[in-house]
Amino acid sequence: MNELWTQVDNAQITPLAALDSSVVEGNSNILCQLTDDAILRLSGPDAKKFLQGQVTCDVTQISATRSSMGAACTAKGKMVALFQLVMDDSENEPRYLIRVPSSTATALMAHLEKYIIFSRASVSISSEVCNVGLFAGASSSISGIRLPDNSGETLSHSTSHGKVSVTRIARHAPLFEVFGTQAGLVGFFQSCDTPALVTPPPAWRSIEIYQGIPRLEAEQVDKFVPQIFNLHYLNAISFQKGCYTGQEIVARIKYLGKEKKQLRVMQCEVPGHRPFSARIAGLTVEDSAHKKAGTVLRCSENIEGKVYLSVILNTGSDSKTEYFAPELSSDPLQLLELPY
Repeated sequence: MNELWTQVDNAQITPLAALDSSVVEGNSNILCQLTDDAILRLSGPDAKKFLQGQVTCDVTQISATRSSMGAACTAKGKMVALFQLVMDDSENEPRYLIRVPSSTATALMAHLEKYIIFSRASVSISSEVCNVGLFAGASSSISGIRLPDNSGETLSHSTSHGKVSVTRIARHAPLFEVFGTQAGLVGFFQSCDTPALVTPPPAWRSIEIYQGIPRLEAEQVDKFVPQIFNLHYLNAISFQKGCYTGQEIVARIKYLGKEKKQLRVMQCEVPGHRPFSARIAGLTVEDSAHKKAGTVLRCSENIEGKVYLSVILNTGSDSKTEYFAPELSSDPLQLLELPY
């Protein structure tokens, strides 16, 4: 376990011995310090106005009790970053916390700094706030910790070491993120009164993939519009908020219905227990006629001979179409229903 969990004196929290299907599919409570994420901090008198003109979600709805998934786009509607936006009101002036993969933090910083110059706002990478993923898979609740019921709902908890915020990141699954200083998080998880397993980030990402939660890494920056990643199904795009960078393209796709690709989840049966890595990203998915039908974005860890894949799949295929990833397995891939 990493430094955070060694400071938590709670016998209910133990390391995960081995990742198995029961963990990924929702039968265990999971905790994970998301050390592969970065958190940007945006503050200043014009922070809300500035951010409203840059992202797909409606920033006017963000508060200490409400968060949102969202994206920042180029003028051509391609995503620079996919994030979770949370308000931190622990100081006199509220500030926004933007959680992104560490690999896209620099790109998002550069993108925002291009537009922020005339605003009374500033953006920086926070070294104080960190985040923990919480999957309440065993019972959708954890004794000793009050969890939000609805997607985007955020609850604040005060501890002897500071305040933390818990936000629900999906309506279809009990997935949460907890934001706070390391000391605050230690105090918060001291109160956990239900058995929970601590996992490394790859195990948490495997749960995300299975649940259809999208993640944009550095190699995918400026390649996809938000709808391909299902952001319109995840309440991460507001079509009523007005103008923002890339809005015209994003709106046009909605009203003309011309997007021909979509993020889907697939399951691949693999021999043995050989490990997989990020190098799978970019592999081709073919149909039975050996024509390219999609591209693998991410893969889970090898879980009892199964690997879950996030795939950008061409839409419009017959429901009986069989798909293959020849470099992974000779067996057909199983296309899973999206859970939202």
